[in-house]
Amino acid sequence: MTEARASAQPHHQASSAHHHRKHSIQTLQFGWFLGHVLTVIGTLLYLLTYVGFGKRYHKVWYVVALFGIVESFSILIYQNITKRGLQPSQLLKDDNVHYFFIALVLLWVRPNVLLPLLPFFIYSVFHVLVYVNNYLLPQENPAITSFIAHNNVNSVRLGTQIEIFSWFWLLLRVLAWRPKSIIPFIAYTLFLRFRYEKMALTRTQVKNIEIKIDQLVNNANVPAVKNVWIQVKQVIRNAGGVYLVNDYTKEKTT
Repeated sequence: MTEARASAQPHHQASSAHHHRKHSIQTLQFGWFLGHVLTVIGTLLYLLTYVGFGKRYHKVWYVVALFGIVESFSILIYQNITKRGLQPSQLLKDDNVHYFFIALVLLWVRPNVLLPLLPFFIYSVFHVLVYVNNYLLPQENPAITSFIAHNNVNSVRLGTQIEIFSWFWLLLRVLAWRPKSIIPFIAYTLFLRFRYEKMALTRTQVKNIEIKIDQLVNNANVPAVKNVWIQVKQVIRNAGGVYLVNDYTKEKTT
């Protein structure tokens, strides 16, 4: 009945509704783009504070970067909810929700740690380039198109590696009793677990790190260290038997 009434609208009303929907989508896309621009600018300026440039504003740039991340991912989540409806079980499996979650925690706690920002920075650089190339330039730029095509996969791989190293860095902050270290570490552990369950690339990178640690432990030939490492791996495997968002063991492999 609703569809019938909609199809019976005068042409100018239907056209106006279509224009309104198109305008809303374009506005959301631009808001998404601005979020990534803020992420890039905020991260770059925050990075420069480590070499003394604008050091007094380091907290400001940290917030700017994280605000951009939260804003851009909130738009994606909103679009998904608008398109598919509010489905909590599906939202829990949504990659955008995972990134929104960790960015929101970092924005709330503000540990002022650079490493977890870098994956977002890498992803945002590519998103900004894609948007500029598709919407802001008079025509597609072959150099930008080529750069995106040749580096997109490697950027995702690098971002995934940094996400894993970020967890180790946050763990070191906890062990060093740094301020504002506990909550970010717990949240990032949960975030990385989500990524591990959802992304085969994350699982591959974790396995590569495990192999390298195995080699180091075996080469060190210290029984006590080897025993501790075996116990740590066993604890991790036991915890891995509980799936939070995705039982990847049931996925089909090609």
